[in-house]
Amino acid sequence: MKTIGKLLLDVSAVENIIKAGETKKIGSGLSTAKVISAARGEGIKAILTAIDTYEGVAGSLIVGHDGLVIASTVGQGWDKDMLGALSTALLSTSNLATKKLEIGKLRQMVMLTEVSPGDKRTTILTDVEVGILAVFLEKVDLDKIDGLLETIQKTIHGG
Repeated sequence: MKTIGKLLLDVSAVENIIKAGETKKIGSGLSTAKVISAARGEGIKAILTAIDTYEGVAGSLIVGHDGLVIASTVGQGWDKDMLGALSTALLSTSNLATKKLEIGKLRQMVMLTEVSPGDKRTTILTDVEVGILAVFLEKVDLDKIDGLLETIQKTIHGG
């Protein structure tokens, strides 16, 4: 699908789709269609850039609930499409569990993992209006997680 999409769409086609969506010329009758304006797209990218300034953050992305990446700051060598799809799967499956347990809607989850002895990583998944914010940390000091969670909340909700 990814390769086919690259063959079928060029930059001007994407820009035309965004402009048509902003003027409500397309997508108005589609209940699942979500077109993000160019200005909003820049705002989303600014959110990721602000979060990425926090110590230990290796990259972040926002992925729609459909698993498609909306914006990303992850570097080369990272498969952002796979990260987006897996982030969606993790949060939605965990959210299903919280609903079954009748403890409410899952808003955020923090995963602490160990790749090898001494190589610990952290992933934070947060449900946001347009999808899921995924923040990836390498070599993080666990004492600073609360500060990052606060930074994420302030960045998303203002403050």
